[in-house]
Amino acid sequence: MEDIQRNLGKHDAQIEVLEKEVHLLRQDMAQIFEKLDSINQTLATAKGGWQTLMMIGGAAGTAFAAIQWLINVVTNGR
Repeated sequence: MEDIQRNLGKHDAQIEVLEKEVHLLRQDMAQIFEKLDSINQTLATAKGGWQTLMMIGGAAGTAFAAIQWLINVVTNGR
């Protein structure tokens, strides 16, 4: 009978430890999810910035190409 009580006490202690570890794991997961959300927001902001820079670069390239074409037409036309 004492063996059963000792085993039950041992199992109770093990269960308490496991419950604490699960609680800590849940806290860690919550922190990880918060960090992932922060990373996603940063990447979304960077994506918008890169798109804007690419549009400006494309427009500037087109404008300079048109100016170069116009200069070539004017100088070769004479």
